[in-house]
Amino acid sequence: MKVLQLRNLLVILLLTISSVSCKSDDSATAINTTFSQDEINNMKFMVEEEKVALDVYDALDQKWGLNVFNNIKQSEQNHFDTMKNLLERYTISYQVSTEKGVFYNADLQKLYTDLIAKGSISIKD
Repeated sequence: MKVLQLRNLLVILLLTISSVSCKSDDSATAINTTFSQDEINNMKFMVEEEKVALDVYDALDQKWGLNVFNNIKQSEQNHFDTMKNLLERYTISYQVSTEKGVFYNADLQKLYTDLIAKGSISIKD
């Protein structure tokens, strides 16, 4: 199972790198790639997982006003945008809430809630 997940992540990473390095001409759209349902599900999960990270660091930045949270938030925005672009490039439909702190995946919703609760206790936690 772990080997399959690692392989899927490697494929996604390679596709992401190729999508970033391709020029915006017609040659970029000539790539014909098919994904397994597991790979598609992993990419859909990853985009929402990146939103969790983005929303957590955004909330902590708002609460504590420290540069470290803002810097990480910017990185998480890049990760989120990269995953969205990858899904859109290969016309894979996905669902992500536009509302901060709201997630369709129940496990990710719980993770967000737990991280916000822990991060709101004190700056040290």
